[in-house]
Amino acid sequence: MNSVTCGVLRVEHLCDPRGIGNRKPRLSWMNKTDVAGWTQHAYEISMTSNGSTETVRLTSAEQNLVPWPFRPLESRQQGRLAVRVSDSDGIWCPWSEPASIEAGLLEPGDFSAWMISPRSIAGLNDPAPVFSTSWVLHDRVVRARLYVTAHGLYVAEINGRSEE
Repeated sequence: MNSVTCGVLRVEHLCDPRGIGNRKPRLSWMNKTDVAGWTQHAYEISMTSNGSTETVRLTSAEQNLVPWPFRPLESRQQGRLAVRVSDSDGIWCPWSEPASIEAGLLEPGDFSAWMISPRSIAGLNDPAPVFSTSWVLHDRVVRARLYVTAHGLYVAEINGRSEE
């Protein structure tokens, strides 16, 4: 059976990026086909975000690092992206599997944090300092995101679990 499918949709070379620091990230995908001589003639990209869906159609064979076709992302904006392609006869393949995207903190005003540090620097063979706190949530949590940095050197744990 002759078929064409769109492979994984990537955003700036990443699958399902979270915290992406670019308002207009580039998109890439790879077409898979067993049709000899098949070429992409056009593509559609769909984005669902904030309860609405927008679809853009372009006549182009591009599929690597394609410019962002939507309004620039806002800080913390989340969305789902999908792509489909057609040949010169206008036959469209099925939509790709959706890819998730989440923008990071893109404005200086988005950052509100306090620097924490140990009172004294540990010695050469001393363990690294541990900073911890606890709190009680009185309402059901629907969604949460932890923003943390330590020049890339940290392990964050929540309820004894670390996500790496």
